[in-house]
Amino acid sequence: MRNAAREAIDATHQSWNRLLDSMPGDLRGFLVALQPTWWVLRAGTAWLVIQDIRGPYIVFDWTWVALLVVCVIVSVQLGRRVWGFDRLLGASVLARLLLVALNVFAVTMVPGAVDRLAWHLAEAQAYQFASSVPGTDADRGASVVFSGPTT
Repeated sequence: MRNAAREAIDATHQSWNRLLDSMPGDLRGFLVALQPTWWVLRAGTAWLVIQDIRGPYIVFDWTWVALLVVCVIVSVQLGRRVWGFDRLLGASVLARLLLVALNVFAVTMVPGAVDRLAWHLAEAQAYQFASSVPGTDADRGASVVFSGPTT
């Protein structure tokens, strides 16, 4: 059973390579060149998913930045197949399937993670803008606000 699963994974990988090679240009070379970018994006996505599990806001303190650095290092090392990952992936069908499943999961999480990060940045900018405009809630108590005539 393990050999059949390993052969199916290898056959799928070979089919993918043939498909890429049949396309014009060097698409496989281009995708290989993009791998380090994917490794970092995968780490950032994992970090944002962990932030979502933690709570509704993105936190940028030293602990979370350190966790982001750890996520990037582990993702890059996994992508480079060092730290014994190469032996593990070569020997274990389950490890290969788990890696494929985690990558598919990361791909599905990227749009939500990008949206969440954009929302956080927009909220931070809106807060900075609101705190600099006299008469907003962020400035109440520091100035007199005219609300219009009362009827």
